[in-house]
Amino acid sequence: MSPSPARDTLIALSDARRVRVRIYGTGPDTIWLIPSAPYPVRVLVDGLGAALVSGTTLVAMDARGRGDSESEPDNRRLRLQRDADDIEDVRQALRIGRFAMLTHGFGAATAAYYASQHPGHLTRIALLTPGPWDRPRIADLARVGTPAPLVERFYRDGRAGLANRDPAAYCTAHWGWYSSPIVVADTSSIEGLASSVCWLPPERQRAMEEMQASLLQSLDTVDVRRLLATATLPSLVLVPAAGGPFLVLGKEWHEALPQSRIETVPGYAVFPWVGTEDSTFRLLRAFLVTSESRDRSNRSAASADSSRPH
Repeated sequence: MSPSPARDTLIALSDARRVRVRIYGTGPDTIWLIPSAPYPVRVLVDGLGAALVSGTTLVAMDARGRGDSESEPDNRRLRLQRDADDIEDVRQALRIGRFAMLTHGFGAATAAYYASQHPGHLTRIALLTPGPWDRPRIADLARVGTPAPLVERFYRDGRAGLANRDPAAYCTAHWGWYSSPIVVADTSSIEGLASSVCWLPPERQRAMEEMQASLLQSLDTVDVRRLLATATLPSLVLVPAAGGPFLVLGKEWHEALPQSRIETVPGYAVFPWVGTEDSTFRLLRAFLVTSESRDRSNRSAASADSSRPH
C-alpha cells in the first residue's frame, strides 16, 4: 500500500521539460528514490514507501519521459547522465541539502554518475540488486534462467500484435521476465508489482522499450567502475541470498565501492523485498535513517551514564 504524498508537483528542469515529483513525509532524513530504467518511481513507492516514510522525507521523482512526467519528444536521446543532471536540477528547486539515495536495478548507474558529479550532496547510497554497468554483461545475464514456456508465450503474443493492440495487457502478461530490468524465472512472486509498471497510457507503454534501449546505450559512454572507485560515502548493497546473476552483480558492486558492505535477504531475484519485507525494511532503515541511529546511540549513552555509580 502506497503512502499519501505530502506534496505533489511538476518541476521545470534546465531545458524547461517538467518532471513529476512527489514528496512523502517530513522527517529529518531525506531519501531520494531512483527506480530501474525506464520504470516509474511508483515501483519503489508501492514496494517500499509505506515502510520507509516514517521519520523520513522521501523524494519520488519520475525521470524525464517516464511515469507521470512530461513526455520526451525523442526517447532516443535519454541518457543516464541526463537523468543525474535532472536530479540536481530538482534538488536545487526543492532546496534540499544533503540526502541519501535508494536505488534499484539500473538506477545504481545513475546514482554512481550523480555521486561522481556532486559528492558533497550525498550522505550514503543503498543499492537494491544493482544492474550491470556495461551492456555485454546484460546480454550474458539475460540468458540466465528463462523457462522456455515464457519465451514461447512472449513471441506468440508478439506475433499476434498484442504489444501494439493492448500494451497494458502485454506488459502485465510478460512483466516478470521480458518487462523486468533483467530476466527472472518465476513471475508469480512479483505479480503484484505489475500494476506499478503497466498502468501507463498505451503510447507511453509502447515507448518503454525505446527508452530502455537509449538508457542502456549510455552505459557505453560512462566508465561506471571507475566512478565507483572514487565514491567515498557509505554504501549498502542488498542482494538475494538464493544466488544467481544478481548475487554475482551485487558482489561486483560491493568490491568496486571503497566504503560498502553487502547484505543478503532471502528474497527473489531482482525484487528482493517481495516476500521478505520485514528483513529488507529493517536493513534499509538501519542504514538510511541515520537520525534513528543517533537516537539509539544517545539513548544507549544516557542509559550507560545513569547506570554508573556517582
